[in-house]
Amino acid sequence: MQQGIQHTTATFFNTNNERQLTVAWHNVSHISEDVKSCKDCNKNISRHRHGGTWIHFLSGKDVHVEDDFRDISADFEEFLDSY
Repeated sequence: MQQGIQHTTATFFNTNNERQLTVAWHNVSHISEDVKSCKDCNKNISRHRHGGTWIHFLSGKDVHVEDDFRDISADFEEFLDSY
């Protein structure tokens, strides 16, 4: 992920069309970790982390990116703390 000037934007790799996209943080409502059910996992483990993140926009749209949730969350929190 690349940060823009004053951390108001960030560039990610879109998993749906395999292209880079730049997100303006002020258009983001929230982010969520991509955690899916995994039938092949150990029966004692009901969920398996797949490593992506969903970015949800104020418009109601969302995008799935391959970047780690913790990294995106830290950057989004930094943006929120600065405004």
